[in-house]
Amino acid sequence: SPRPWIPFHTDSAALTVNVALSSDEAHEGGRLLAAVNGAVMTVSREEGAATVHDSRLLHAVSAMRGSAARYSLIIFLGTKPAASSEL
Repeated sequence: SPRPWIPFHTDSAALTVNVALSSDEAHEGGRLLAAVNGAVMTVSREEGAATVHDSRLLHAVSAMRGSAARYSLIIFLGTKPAASSEL
């Protein structure tokens, strides 16, 4: 079902491929966000752009505004690596 936003989370795979099926300019909000080096960054994307990341990356989608829709194709590859016991 459609969600107005997706809270910060990690995925349950080794690698995530997120393909934008609509451009960021086609809707208000709905931006892909990532926590990188202690800061939240916005990943700007055009229609057809693929964002590939380690599934352990903390990421989210900002709240949608207005009536437009945001479409993405999400592909999960492999098995999420076990947490390291090393400090």
